[in-house]
Amino acid sequence: MQAALISILGGWMFLPVADYPARFIVSEQYTVDVIGTLLPSSLLITKALICPIVVLACLALHAPHLFRAFRPARLDAAIAAFCLSPLIAWAAGRVPAAAGLVQAGYLAGTWGMAWMIGRLVLSDRSGREGLVTALIVSGLVLLPVAILEGLQPPGIYARVFGPHPFQTDGAARYLGFRPVGFFEHGNQYGIWVAMAALAAFGRALLRRRRTDAMIAGLLVLCAIASQSAGAIILLLLGVVWLLASARVRRIGIVVTAALLVTGGPGYVSGKLPLEYWAKSTAAGQVVYHGLREAGRGSLGWRVKRDQEALPTIQRAALTGYGVWDWWRPLGSHPSGLPLLIVGQFGVLSLIFATIAIFGGALRESWAGRSGILAVIVIAAGVDSWLNSYAYFPAILAAAALARPAWRSKLDSTAAGAGQTLESSRKATG
Repeated sequence: MQAALISILGGWMFLPVADYPARFIVSEQYTVDVIGTLLPSSLLITKALICPIVVLACLALHAPHLFRAFRPARLDAAIAAFCLSPLIAWAAGRVPAAAGLVQAGYLAGTWGMAWMIGRLVLSDRSGREGLVTALIVSGLVLLPVAILEGLQPPGIYARVFGPHPFQTDGAARYLGFRPVGFFEHGNQYGIWVAMAALAAFGRALLRRRRTDAMIAGLLVLCAIASQSAGAIILLLLGVVWLLASARVRRIGIVVTAALLVTGGPGYVSGKLPLEYWAKSTAAGQVVYHGLREAGRGSLGWRVKRDQEALPTIQRAALTGYGVWDWWRPLGSHPSGLPLLIVGQFGVLSLIFATIAIFGGALRESWAGRSGILAVIVIAAGVDSWLNSYAYFPAILAAAALARPAWRSKLDSTAAGAGQTLESSRKATG
């Protein structure tokens, strides 16, 4: 387990993102020709793909008993359906079979194999605790990056690997700079350190040890120093969630679901008059000018890009366009992962991904457990609505929660028995 976590988290954190082209297409000072690597694009050889493939191959070679002890869960079907969803556009005649297969292969390598790693080594109690520890350690490992790039403009990636399309995008903050490190974007760095801080806070809350509290305090300071406002807000909401009672959590789930059911379709359809509300009402003007005065005008900019893309998305909502740059006639693309998924693969694809990622986390939260990993999954999912540079470990965490705790215990027992049997055979062979 430790080797797998070190390999995949270390690769996601420190390998080059991809072989970026020397020139990037820029629209309104934003690089539009590069989307997040969790989706297939013109950049197909990325660390989002390579890391899960290498780690899963090593597990197959050195721990085959994990595969023999594997027991499918219902949510496995949802992630499998998501990985195969590019074939919908092929079946609808929008893209050739080869294009659909390539895209399905990319999703299987990034989402599917990362999910499988989580299911194989993280589904029991020790695996989940190990993942929480690994996330905390990953935040501590980033301390040198926080110091080096917090005091001067980000440039580590360029010095080590070459040009980075988002090295300076949003880097200048209220005080100093937001680091990028070896991530895809400063937003991805921000959510990574915020989730490490949330994991550390949850651990400190459970164990009540001074060392854990000090580590949590240090990582919270690092998250605040990143000055990534959305990630900091999600960190604070996650802290509140962990402190809340089981009853309050259930109420929160019901209220959130109600808001999504009532407001989500309006947002996606473009019929929710956000722009009119912001420009033509007193409350909207207060919020709009307040965000601008605080330097947070990017939220309105992102919503505007989503709204501009919605008519195009609606014309192929069921099947998607089957190509990553379906948005090119618009000159820019939605900033959030969900709309990019719908535009490329269709709304069914998004439904499959949503069920897989949130299913286990919501079950844990509804059951009243503290759920450090559950709140991390939910927070990272919310962040992805406005950012395509997503928090990769959320896939591992979602997979770890895919099977109920009592079933995971049975899987762990079966795996241990299989390993013992294999050792006995080798000893007598």
